[in-house]
Amino acid sequence: MSDLPTSVLGRTGATVTKLAYGAMELRGRVPGRGGREVSADQAKAILNAVLDSGISLIDTSPDLREQFLDAGITRVDAIAMQFPRS
Repeated sequence: MSDLPTSVLGRTGATVTKLAYGAMELRGRVPGRGGREVSADQAKAILNAVLDSGISLIDTSPDLREQFLDAGITRVDAIAMQFPRS
C-alpha cells in the first residue's frame, strides 16, 4: 500500500491516487508528432516501476491500452480501466 493521497474517480467508485502517470510517451515515435522509440521491455519496466511506486492512475488511451496488451504487459487491469464517457 502506498502513502500517496487517493480520491474516488468520478462516478466510477474506483479509488485511485491523486498523482497520475501520463503514458503517452510509451507510444513511441509517431510520424509527424515526434517521440522516441520505446521497446516493449522498456515500457514494461517503466509501467512496473510506476505501479510499484504506488501510483494507480495511468493516463492512457484505448489504442495505447491495446498496444500494452499486444506487448504482453499483463498488469493492464491496474494500468487502464475503460470507463464510458458521458
